[in-house]
Amino acid sequence: LAEHVESCLYIASEESETDVKARASRLAVPEILERVEIFNALGGAHIDGALESGPPCELVILDSLPGLVGAGNDAGGNEALRALKRHVAANKSHAVVIDHATKDDFFAGRLTLQHDVDATLVMYAETSDERVIVSIKNRHGASGVKEHTILGERGHSPKPSACNCEPASGVHASGCPERKKGRGR
Repeated sequence: LAEHVESCLYIASEESETDVKARASRLAVPEILERVEIFNALGGAHIDGALESGPPCELVILDSLPGLVGAGNDAGGNEALRALKRHVAANKSHAVVIDHATKDDFFAGRLTLQHDVDATLVMYAETSDERVIVSIKNRHGASGVKEHTILGERGHSPKPSACNCEPASGVHASGCPERKKGRGR
């Protein structure tokens, strides 16, 4: 994501700045860090401190909401998300919030905020090295689209196959060969 913007604020509540930079190096994208400000929120922090730590950015990534406010702290989570939404609206920027699902695939108490977001994506493990990303909500397109990825040394890559998206809605992903052949939308 950070490749496509001039500036990015990464609020790290589960990893240290050193860990985030090490991951960028492992993924062979260390040059992106020149455009990314990392705010260390290990141990919790008030989101306003992160959002006011520098000039407004085009993209804010919060990794992760439970790491910032504590697991089960719905009031703190709601407050943090509202502050982030105000910041994003005021600065005409974008935000990605990483949250965790319960063992029953439910978001931990924050489902009431679904109407405030443009898209909700869920990632789950299919096998030890394969992940599936499913669009649960997409305000500007189809939902129910699945993308299969392979988890490798450099992160996620599309799973090679004729069609790896298995669209429940009949809509194939933009790079899918089936879509290019005119099958699905």
